[in-house]
Amino acid sequence: MITKDDKVAVLVCGEYRTFDVAVAPTWKKFNKLPNFNLYFSTWNHSYQGNDLLDIHYRQDITDDSIKMYFDKNVYVNIMNLETELSGENISHSKYLLGADLAMSIHLQNLLTKITSDETEWDYIIITRPDLLISNIDTNFTFNNDIIYTPINSIMKEIICDTFFMGKRDVMFDFIKHIIKTHSYEHAKIKELQINKTFQFEELPTIETQIIRPNSRNHIGKYDKLSMRLAQTLFNEYDLEKSQIWNGE
Repeated sequence: MITKDDKVAVLVCGEYRTFDVAVAPTWKKFNKLPNFNLYFSTWNHSYQGNDLLDIHYRQDITDDSIKMYFDKNVYVNIMNLETELSGENISHSKYLLGADLAMSIHLQNLLTKITSDETEWDYIIITRPDLLISNIDTNFTFNNDIIYTPINSIMKEIICDTFFMGKRDVMFDFIKHIIKTHSYEHAKIKELQINKTFQFEELPTIETQIIRPNSRNHIGKYDKLSMRLAQTLFNEYDLEKSQIWNGE
């Protein structure tokens, strides 16, 4: 159970993408909880492209791109992708390569920040800016040694890498392992479960869905975006990616 006295650090890592769409249904809800503290680490540019749908959404990202949506203070770390990953020859493209290395950089920055704040954190959440999140059940009983994921996240060959939550010590160990091994990727996280490096369980009260940019064409008000609609639009948008990966 997360009590009113518990401190929760929410680490939001990755490309900005559709954060502006996710603000109303997800992040403003988080920010209203007095014991939830938001920490963002993202890149200074965001690009989502899809030739099939003729979508090419580019945006320069500043601190205000995030802070403008919140009344209380949130921490924002903006980095230059080409500078931080210069050795990997990575640039902003439709499908960002080196995401596992990129996540290690984000998590290292945020780990340094939350440990320097000298706050005795009770719970840690790792997630991404463009995620629709149904609910956080503060009455759920969290096991000290288990990392929790949303429903339908743990599969035979992968564990979806969009949302992880747990008590402080196990999450700190998880973050440090990710930073050291650059293993923040679906299949690599599944290996951590198979090898019993960490235990993972699904949270029956949390459902999540990545919000794709085609959602902007279908909704008049962002707070009307449902899980079902977000899933339908996700499948529509990711058809191009599936065709590319399958060599079609």
